[in-house]
Amino acid sequence: MHRSMIHIAAALLVGVASIPAYGVHSVANGRLAFVATKAGKTQVFTINPDGSGLKKVTKLPNGAGEYGLWWSPDGSSLLVATSDSPNLIYTMRLDGGGFRRLSPRCAGQCLADNFPVYTRSGAKIAFERAFGPIVNDNASAVGILTMNADGSGMKQLTQRKRPTSTEDHMPTWSPDGRRIAFQRINTTASPSGQSAIYVMNANGSHVRRLTPRRMDASNSRWSRDGTRILFNDYAETVPGKSANLYTIRVDGTGLTRLTKYKGGTAQAFVNDWSPDGTKIVFHFLDTGVNDLYVMDAAGTNAHALTHLGADANPRRAAWGAAG
Repeated sequence: MHRSMIHIAAALLVGVASIPAYGVHSVANGRLAFVATKAGKTQVFTINPDGSGLKKVTKLPNGAGEYGLWWSPDGSSLLVATSDSPNLIYTMRLDGGGFRRLSPRCAGQCLADNFPVYTRSGAKIAFERAFGPIVNDNASAVGILTMNADGSGMKQLTQRKRPTSTEDHMPTWSPDGRRIAFQRINTTASPSGQSAIYVMNANGSHVRRLTPRRMDASNSRWSRDGTRILFNDYAETVPGKSANLYTIRVDGTGLTRLTKYKGGTAQAFVNDWSPDGTKIVFHFLDTGVNDLYVMDAAGTNAHALTHLGADANPRRAAWGAAG
């Protein structure tokens, strides 16, 4: 149920500072956006990279951001998936106002639009869409789609034939906009329940798997210089097993472990790279710990960014560029 990352209940009711490979100049790190739970609702917050300046952005009755949160390339606005029936993608100002719907019509067998991400140019958005009907608490299909930044020109790239034996989630663009990495979960395919990171061309062609299935990899994020993909093992918390952060080259070689948590209680889940590619923000859980952490891209100098208490469960952080 949770692995599909769909709001079913609602539906039923390592980079470097410059990036010469793509002709993009160094980008300064701005504020981070993330979601946290307050009064039983998930809302969007922003914070400075040093942990100061915490601000609550949304006050929506059903919450927002749990199923998608992303910065515009210039750091002036946010893409957000609202927690409604169905979940839909909007753009909004940093003061929480100016909501404008981007999701194309989501009706009939469409259950939800989640996890939107811009290309670096801001011209395109990739996202995941869940399709019904729901059987055994699962959607009949979850695929990756793209659209123009104004919501026009929607194209479905994966899972176009149903029934399906896999689900596709959480797309991330290459810096040049030519490829998309995503997470594919085996539903009925063997080995059942396992997740891996895949890469495809931006038109949906040449789909290939990068990570070994045994890693149960999830939460892929393309590095800012385009050379590596960041991810974590274990798509969900597994009792008695620690989750760690890794990178892998885009050709599937050079698997590198960044964190070395062990003991079965520590869990690290990827959130995002900093715009300059030198830092990583991740969600860290351990006994008595539930916060966002920041570390160097090499896996060193990890430290807490938030101090909100375990009940807030801060997560889904996206790192914006300085305006």
